[in-house]
Amino acid sequence: MATYATFADALAAFDLKTSKAKDFFNLVGLYDAETTALPVPGPLTLTNGWHEVTPEMAIDLLRRNRPGANRKIDYPTVLYYALQMKRGEWKPTGQPVIFDTKGVLLDAQHRLWAIILAALGIKTFVVVDTPADAQLFAYIDNSRVRRPSDALQTAGFNGSSNKLVALINHGEAIRQGLYTTTVAAKLPRMAPIEYLRMIEDYPNAVAACKAIGSDWEDLGKRMGKRKDELAYVGMRIIDLYGEDHADAFMEEIENFWAGSKPEDMKKSYPLPAVHGLVKVLVADQAAMKPFKRHQVIGLLIKAFNAWNANDVIDRHWTLRINEPYPTIDPPDSVPEDEAA
Repeated sequence: MATYATFADALAAFDLKTSKAKDFFNLVGLYDAETTALPVPGPLTLTNGWHEVTPEMAIDLLRRNRPGANRKIDYPTVLYYALQMKRGEWKPTGQPVIFDTKGVLLDAQHRLWAIILAALGIKTFVVVDTPADAQLFAYIDNSRVRRPSDALQTAGFNGSSNKLVALINHGEAIRQGLYTTTVAAKLPRMAPIEYLRMIEDYPNAVAACKAIGSDWEDLGKRMGKRKDELAYVGMRIIDLYGEDHADAFMEEIENFWAGSKPEDMKKSYPLPAVHGLVKVLVADQAAMKPFKRHQVIGLLIKAFNAWNANDVIDRHWTLRINEPYPTIDPPDSVPEDEAA
């Protein structure tokens, strides 16, 4: 981490894409050191109403962030806000920047820091006459946070919004290369509006979510907490091969699983793909250290590829440390009706 002598130098070097939390808190430390020596801010010149809060204004307004009047600052939240601002997705909702009658900042430190890092002016409502109360902060933001699933639900995706969020999360993590056969890196936090827009990139997500409650319901119950992973792989099969093909794969897994006996789980490899998959999934349900969610997706994909190619699988078919994260093998050719 580079060392900077002044807040201005550290801010000029800060990059939303590459800078880390330690860089941010170094920036905050320099700000605190420089502003502590300044005179106490005078009366606020702002009035109740809409204002364009510039980065320069935000730097000044943060001087009114009295210790104890706000929560400890959280860098992921600041970054989350700043990236929305840079993308032009920060809308003037009416949620205010709040000051009390003594000029103390009560609510907005994360938004003000985001304005500074985004280097953009943001239109926001300001309230400057909240009655002063030393314990008022305990009552601010004491409400339920809106989740991505809420945005999808209010857009009409009732009954499947949570599953749709899970499918999009898996899809975005795979698209961004965050899954390997051993680890799953954390997906950057996305705003509810991003999920609403991304649903268009996953045209068969709704069909897969509905299938988990209908055509694939029995298999979904056997999968237990792995339903979302099953739905994601089903969605990708529909993307490439259509619903009938996905139904056939799911039906064969369910039929074998429903009719299997304990001795079937002891049979040695090579095995048909569905047999081998069920054997691994049954063992996983009893394991002290079960597979992670993204690994279950990888196993389902590898089993589908083998099933689709009518191949058997050997004892080494499961995920290996150094292999690329599995993807569904595409069809050899596109049907004429789809190509038209």
